[in-house]
Amino acid sequence: MKKLLVIFRNSPYSSLIAQEGIELTLLASSYALDLSVLFLGNGVLQLLKNQRPEKIFRKNLGKMLAALSFYEIKNIYADQDALAQYQLQKDQLVLNCQNVNQQQISDIIHEHQGIINC
Repeated sequence: MKKLLVIFRNSPYSSLIAQEGIELTLLASSYALDLSVLFLGNGVLQLLKNQRPEKIFRKNLGKMLAALSFYEIKNIYADQDALAQYQLQKDQLVLNCQNVNQQQISDIIHEHQGIINC
């Protein structure tokens, strides 16, 4: 089975890239791919609980991300340096992510045959 990695690098509401990336991830999961998700840099901001995007007329990405568990996407990683930069703790995140360092990120990227950057 082909291993696919979706990397989220963008802040949640700066454009539609994050939303479209989540939709793509949910769609790809229905094709029984071995799917992993990695949040890097500003992308970790997508993981924050209590987002209020309705004020800017956008979908709540936190709610969309919560659906990943229903789609049996279990390999969810977050850049521990970015989490530290934004002073984010696990209890502030909508997903239970495995925090990974730079070496682990490199290893994760190299073990996947397909990579999609969002």
